[in-house]
Amino acid sequence: MSVIDHAYSRWCKSRFAQPTEQAISDLEKRIAIQLPDHYRRFLLDWNGGIFKEPAIIGGQEDHPIECLTFLSGIDASNPIAELGNERDLALFDDNDPPIILPIGRTSTGCLLMIATVTGETDDGTVFLRTIGQENFYLCDTMDEFFTLLSNHE
Repeated sequence: MSVIDHAYSRWCKSRFAQPTEQAISDLEKRIAIQLPDHYRRFLLDWNGGIFKEPAIIGGQEDHPIECLTFLSGIDASNPIAELGNERDLALFDDNDPPIILPIGRTSTGCLLMIATVTGETDDGTVFLRTIGQENFYLCDTMDEFFTLLSNHE
């Protein structure tokens, strides 16, 4: 069982339907970016969902402990969780096309974001952005992201 299988079976309350390759390509065209390969694979296999708020532990030593509420997806059952929604894309100035893409939220409203700059060292890096607009490195792939999830203890 992969780390993502384990996390979904343990903490996912509602998983979004898996998208087609065409749906992902349509999103990339609409927002004028190419998604990092590992994130594209994650969408094809899992496509986000609503979670039972496991703690996100790890990444930078000083990042605040937050609890995962949802990971965005394509054709999400809740409009706020729709990947690439206009509200999320409008959060950042000078982010057109998106260099960073919001991909989820925590229970306190912090953003989970992924760097989308193809060919750069940060391509695919996952960050946490707090309400106070501080950014914290979490990991480099979605597989690594799921290793950061833990029970509240």
